[in-house]
Amino acid sequence: MLKNFIDFILKDNAVIVIIRALYMPQYFISAVRSSTSIILIFSELIFILSFPYVTSSPGKGGEKGRERKAVTARENGSPDEESKI
Repeated sequence: MLKNFIDFILKDNAVIVIIRALYMPQYFISAVRSSTSIILIFSELIFILSFPYVTSSPGKGGEKGRERKAVTARENGSPDEESKI
């Protein structure tokens, strides 16, 4: 009954296929037979692996990026970027 409940909640999602593969390998084998599932699995893996980089690195316009540059400039003895503007 618990297995059926888990299968109902975690149904047909590429990330969930990977999670299910940890406790029942036949799910992974059946998913790999379908080429669309392979594409979904790899796209989800790429997203999951790249997520920390996407969230932790603000661009040049990001507030954290500006703060970091200002702190670095102060530590190096040069005036802040904002004071140059």
